Amino acid sequence: MPLTLSDLPLTALLFYLAERSASGTLSVVAPRHRKKLYLVEGLLAGITSDNPRDLLGHFLIGWGMINEEQLSEAMRIQDRHGSTVGQILEQMGAVDPSELAKALQAQAEEAVLDLFQQPLKDVWFLEDSLPADRPLSLRLALPALVLEGVRRRQRYDEIWRALGGLDVIPEAVPTPAMPPMSSRERHILFEIDGTRDAEEVALVCHVSPFQVHDLIERGVREGFITVTRKVGTASSHSTATLVQEADAALARGDLRRVWDLLETLRATDNDKPTLLEVGRIERFVEETLAQHRISGVLIPRLAKPEGLAAVPVLRPSEAFVLSRINDLWSLREIGRIAPVGDLEFGIIVVTLQQRGLIELRHPKGGPAVP
Repeated sequence: MPLTLSDLPLTALLFYLAERSASGTLSVVAPRHRKKLYLVEGLLAGITSDNPRDLLGHFLIGWGMINEEQLSEAMRIQDRHGSTVGQILEQMGAVDPSELAKALQAQAEEAVLDLFQQPLKDVWFLEDSLPADRPLSLRLALPALVLEGVRRRQRYDEIWRALGGLDVIPEAVPTPAMPPMSSRERHILFEIDGTRDAEEVALVCHVSPFQVHDLIERGVREGFITVTRKVGTASSHSTATLVQEADAALARGDLRRVWDLLETLRATDNDKPTLLEVGRIERFVEETLAQHRISGVLIPRLAKPEGLAAVPVLRPSEAFVLSRINDLWSLREIGRIAPVGDLEFGIIVVTLQQRGLIELRHPKGGPAVP
């Protein structure tokens, strides 16, 4: 039987497992994602996550070590020959072995630290249960990760107070002399244009929102970033009303609206019945996507490339996917470099189709079956 420890805060739980030199799998359910932390004798040996931003490829892009084209090529090779993306990128000469080792450690650390910045819905530990098919080569001390997680949570509180909340739109301000920055910070600053919020900038840069918020607060303090307040869109509807709206949106085929309602439901302090409703709606979305017969081998092309300046307002994730359509990459390849989950990616493709922005064709020519 699993040892249920959901009544312990994450800080106490990780300290407890480290002190016991526990080995096993710690499963964590957050509002939007699920993660598994693999422990060996009280040390973090590895981690898996269904958050695309936690994957090694997106992490390497966000840290400026590879680009999207290199990640796409590595994944094509992986399809043909197996092996891990990291090993393939190393063989391609895209990353240095020593730098890759550092990146793997930093990737795991970031995936754990992300858990300290959100409410957790469920946590359980399976003692002496570890995957046999995964390399568990890391050995990271849990107490150090806990202390950094607490520090990061405190830093988020500082950012919140300094900015008066996180619902801001940042804009870069030209200054005679810019302060020293890392390559990652310069990349983030380049994407801050006065129209995107931190979540949108993080999406484009393949980094976590914390790293964007951290730079925004520093920029405001040092005078190279200004912020304006974002118009609030929070819903005050009850859970039952949100579920009813989602069912109605499903009935009329508005998957975009369904996704928004699912995001709102996931972010609430919901109980088990609500989580069951979220799962039920997600299954209906999957069935609806299957009816659209959208296969990963299909290649999207812009339906009206000459008129993209006049397209309707798109969500950041939709704009990201649309900007990666080059009449060469398949949906599978684009989906792999897009830092969104499979379900959201499918909804984006259908939405772009419904808006007349893209067409799908088979790789051997000819249109896809609508």
